[in-house]
Amino acid sequence: MPASPPRAAPCPEEPTMNTLLWLRTDLRAHDNPALAAAASGGTVTALFLVAPGQWRQHGDAPAKVDFWLRNLRELSHELGRLGIPLRLLTVPDWSQAPQALASFCRAHAIGHVHANAEWAVNERRRDEAVAGSLQAMGVDWTLHHGASLLRPGSVLNGK
Repeated sequence: MPASPPRAAPCPEEPTMNTLLWLRTDLRAHDNPALAAAASGGTVTALFLVAPGQWRQHGDAPAKVDFWLRNLRELSHELGRLGIPLRLLTVPDWSQAPQALASFCRAHAIGHVHANAEWAVNERRRDEAVAGSLQAMGVDWTLHHGASLLRPGSVLNGK
């Protein structure tokens, strides 16, 4: 009787990566490039940083903050239907964002953070600090461009 061919050992399943969708002012579930990218990469958690001190520094009116919070409530329901939990994390202001995100990523074994780009100066500085903090701990960071048709600085008038 001929020997049967050796059987291949079953391949262990590839571990799924935990990804984080960092929500800021782009609070939509549809046509959101950061959400789409995060969802394609593994298990997703969405996070919104509540920063009352920063909002006061920017002079954000209570009506504006209320609008964000009501939109977050609706977005939470939409994300829930997609199986994505939404977490809120309170920080005094954006100077605490790098440490808060690093701690959250460590606690939830996050390997990749996705966010939609914001172009204001304070927001870009915050994002640079966050990117450095995440890079130092080996977490990938990707900014997506979905809130504007063209990136600032890409349209030149010849002067």
